[in-house]
Amino acid sequence: MTLHEECINKLNPNALHCSGFFTSILACLLSEQWTTPAVAGICVTSDGFFLLRHDGDIGYNHFGGEVRQLKANLNRVAQTVDLSTDAWNYLVSLVPTPTGG
Repeated sequence: MTLHEECINKLNPNALHCSGFFTSILACLLSEQWTTPAVAGICVTSDGFFLLRHDGDIGYNHFGGEVRQLKANLNRVAQTVDLSTDAWNYLVSLVPTPTGG
């Protein structure tokens, strides 16, 4: 099983029950569509926040929160579902890095 498959198997909505908001972020990171509307993109700002783009949106019109909090939430979820260290590192690597200066 690949790291991507491990993440999908352990983090999909049938295996992990969390908010629709967080599920949509997980789905976007893993290139899945688990929610409607689906998050089609995540943009990280230079000051450490992230914005979301829903399917059909022209730009990143939705405020997501702080990247450090997103990573903390990902860590808690990874511990809850017993994600391997390699899969955790893979998941965190999918979080975009800041844009701009």
